Amino acid sequence: MPWTHPDHEASAREALQRGIISGALADLADVPEPQQSSEHQARVSALAILNEVGGADRTVTVPWHPGQYPPVIEPPIDPPVEPPVEPPDGVVVTPADWQSKISGAGQDTVFLLSAGTYNGFGVSPKPGQQFYAVPDASVTLDGGGRGTAFYSSKSGGVVIDGRHASGARFHIKNYRGEFFRGVINNLLAGDWYNDGNDRPDSWLAEGWKVHGVHLTNVGTHGVTLCGNGAELTDFEIIGETGTTLEVCWKMLYGYDQVVADGEASGARPTNWGNEGGGSKNWNTIGLVVERVKSHGHTGPGIWHDFNNFESTVRDCEVWDCSGPGIFQEISVESQRVDGKPAGVSIIENNVVRDMRNSTRWGGVEVATAGPVIVRNNTIRNSKAGIWFRDQGGRAPQTGNTSGEVYGNVLDNAGQSGYIKESGQGGVVTWRDNQYVNGSFGL
Repeated sequence: MPWTHPDHEASAREALQRGIISGALADLADVPEPQQSSEHQARVSALAILNEVGGADRTVTVPWHPGQYPPVIEPPIDPPVEPPVEPPDGVVVTPADWQSKISGAGQDTVFLLSAGTYNGFGVSPKPGQQFYAVPDASVTLDGGGRGTAFYSSKSGGVVIDGRHASGARFHIKNYRGEFFRGVINNLLAGDWYNDGNDRPDSWLAEGWKVHGVHLTNVGTHGVTLCGNGAELTDFEIIGETGTTLEVCWKMLYGYDQVVADGEASGARPTNWGNEGGGSKNWNTIGLVVERVKSHGHTGPGIWHDFNNFESTVRDCEVWDCSGPGIFQEISVESQRVDGKPAGVSIIENNVVRDMRNSTRWGGVEVATAGPVIVRNNTIRNSKAGIWFRDQGGRAPQTGNTSGEVYGNVLDNAGQSGYIKESGQGGVVTWRDNQYVNGSFGL
């Protein structure tokens, strides 16, 4: 007999949750072997029992429960893009007068960029200023090989939103410096590490929000944002062959920052250990990176470098990088600048694939950080799978790595395991992971 609902998969899930299986094998065993889900495996086994006890018209109770079969993780699906609402009313500027009007306006002024190519070094926004496009206008900012499109070391709460423009992007090209910064009170002065100068009471109260930007032929850094609540969404940062792009984006010094719905490619630093790859984030608490595609880098795809706590990387896809795909390091409780417990960071539902890397790098790596949960990721065609390690070296890198690793699928991904290089050794729990096509865990 057929399923009572037309959607076989939904009916199968419902039946499996209740522990009752009924149906015709010909109707149900229709998923190709490489893509078969755990539910599919369960119902095929159940239908074999059905046939033994009297045929497909019988209904039997099957000893199945959620979690009995390891999950099969599919690549993330891009959500539908919702068009933004109309921009607020504001001062209309043109390529001929934009710099003079912006520099002469007060704080919290809203600007609408009309169609055209805006040449020059760029602008230094005042606190709270907002920049939108006249709806459907084609807007390009061209630095001519110099300057920075938007830069300020003293202004918080700036909004740069190109989603109303033609193609839903501001097109920004040929600038040599960092495109956006939003650094307040000279926060980057002094040591990167916690020497008492980087405490949250000196962090920016309100970060910049950057939406809808397309960057090409960029300089050493694509987008750099500091401050609480800073956002980078709906973006494309493209490093072409022959350019000097070292890192596509950086999030620094702030709580509850977001990077989402974007693509970063082609960062080619000379030495990615110093500065490079898809991202390099430090001194953040609560940073969320989601639905980002990161690829083609000499270095990591997504890198939480130092003092990143309670962070989340989810539903991202990373490929064709020479460093770790997703890399979290040097973030143990003794380094947290507000004195609170480390909190849990999560790396989940990501796909890391087709990596060009050395023996240990490639998939997901957690180094002197924790606790970190790595769950429900797919690592495919990489020389390394999932690695946890305690790093040796200078003082900020000491500490015990800890976390949990479960529900991951490692397909042609080489080794996964734990390395103790210094410290007393951390505690990492491994369970319910799938190793196929030459992958294995240590």
